[in-house]
Amino acid sequence: MPVRSSVPAQGRQDAGVPSVPGSRLAAFQVAKIGNRLVRSS
Repeated sequence: MPVRSSVPAQGRQDAGVPSVPGSRLAAFQVAKIGNRLVRSS
C-alpha cells in the first residue's frame, strides 16, 4: 500500500514495533525464545 510506505511511523506500528521501551524489550524476549525454538527443532 503506497499510503503506508509514505508514512513510516504508521508502518512501524502496523509491523508490531511500538516505540514504547517496555514493549520493545518484550518483543526482544519473544524473538530470543523464538530463535531458541527454531534452533532446537
